[in-house]
Amino acid sequence: MENSRTDVAVIGAGPAGLVLTEVLARRGMSVTIVEKQDDPTLSRQGALLQPVTLDLLHRLVAFEHSAEQEGAITTIEEYGPQGKIFSGPFADLADTPADHALNITQGMLRKLLLDRVRRHPSVAVRTGAAVQQMDSMRPGQCSIVVREVSGAETPHRIDSRWIVAADGKLSETRRLAGIKARIEGGDHQLSLVPVPTPEGYPRTIRVHRRPDGMATTVPGAAPGMTYVFTHLADRDAPPQTVVDWAMRTVSAQDDILTRALRSHADPGKIIRIPPQIVHTPTWRQDGVILLGDSSHGMYNVGGQGLNTSLQDALLVGEAIRSDDEAGGTERLDSFVRVRRPFIDEFQAAQRKLGSGFWPAGGGTSWFRDRFEELSLGQAELRKRWSEIVDELSVAGQGST
Repeated sequence: MENSRTDVAVIGAGPAGLVLTEVLARRGMSVTIVEKQDDPTLSRQGALLQPVTLDLLHRLVAFEHSAEQEGAITTIEEYGPQGKIFSGPFADLADTPADHALNITQGMLRKLLLDRVRRHPSVAVRTGAAVQQMDSMRPGQCSIVVREVSGAETPHRIDSRWIVAADGKLSETRRLAGIKARIEGGDHQLSLVPVPTPEGYPRTIRVHRRPDGMATTVPGAAPGMTYVFTHLADRDAPPQTVVDWAMRTVSAQDDILTRALRSHADPGKIIRIPPQIVHTPTWRQDGVILLGDSSHGMYNVGGQGLNTSLQDALLVGEAIRSDDEAGGTERLDSFVRVRRPFIDEFQAAQRKLGSGFWPAGGGTSWFRDRFEELSLGQAELRKRWSEIVDELSVAGQGST
């Protein structure tokens, strides 16, 4: 069996694993990425990047964006059965680093990040490979065995000081580490209805809440497309019923999109998404660290699964570097103590929104009190994220 050594083995080449790799490489650590897909940049899944995350990516990896480009979103609007109950322009937020959010495909984001990390001589990327077994999880003495998904090559052992599981809600690395996750499915059906973006359609996310469901219209990740996320209390509703319900729900406030749905929505192209929230008893087991969805996967509300994961990657990268030098886990454990209460509360709030819809006795805006943290992230950590990126910019001046 072939052997190799690295400081950190990162399992998963999604955005969080790639941002973590960039952080570690700039801090002088070697990283091996293990990714099951042959080409992770082919993902068509949407990536809704909030203003704070856009700014961090711009400063970290020169991710260019503007409020005029396709997929840019300037406002969130929320509607109850009687009409608009909240409007939140990103530009009105105090201290916002950007006046818009951006919806692109994960494939586009992954390509940018993957191209970036491959510039570092200290980074190795193994695609089309999966972790087969975990031989050691001791901090400083971790060891995994990987093999090609096709089975064409002999297994390969990777010895590392740390292992990071960034392989999603159904993380196999988490299972191999013996961390038992509770994956909570929603008591509703979540579907994605794609339609061509109507000419002149506003750069606005519109959330339509009803007693029997919720429809969220999002200008598209894919060029020229807009998506209607439908959360339906009827878990068994067939595709045509989903389309009909979406049209009825948005019709009172959105004539333009209603016409687009009537003309172009194809029940055969509806995408079903399992609504899942991931709960784990710990975010670290010895030298194995859970990152992003593998530790706290969220519902598809506000793009927070991706945004919190990318924010976590900055903090986890700094904690790994510090603990590796000190020979302990103090910084990693401190990160969890600060971050986990915020994540737990947000998951509970998402569950309430995704399951409760509009209460029969009357409701209030869900987004009004959460707009700032959706857009700018956890208040206690905003300054530290910015400081880390500033420090990494200096550390990366010699990198290409």
